[in-house]
Amino acid sequence: MSMTVSTPDINKFIQTDKATPKMQFPWVLHRLVDEADDAVVSWSADGASFKIHDRDAFMQVASSYFKLKKFRSFTRQLNMWNFSYFSTGSNKGQCELLC
Repeated sequence: MSMTVSTPDINKFIQTDKATPKMQFPWVLHRLVDEADDAVVSWSADGASFKIHDRDAFMQVASSYFKLKKFRSFTRQLNMWNFSYFSTGSNKGQCELLC
């Protein structure tokens, strides 16, 4: 399942302070969710959030996208980028970027 989430300006997520531009966390995460098996992580029906279904399998996949080894480090990154975690309701367990 592939879904595109629009964003107002891609340039604000690209680091240009080095010779080679580097994609920042939200864009790499978007690519990861697009490319990973839906049994591991998937987009919500409306494409506004994602849900991790298998934490261990997710970290195996995520380690090839990020320099992260622990799930807690990943959640810190989500917090730093202002992602919101749903702990109740029909979206329980899903994460969404607040813009």
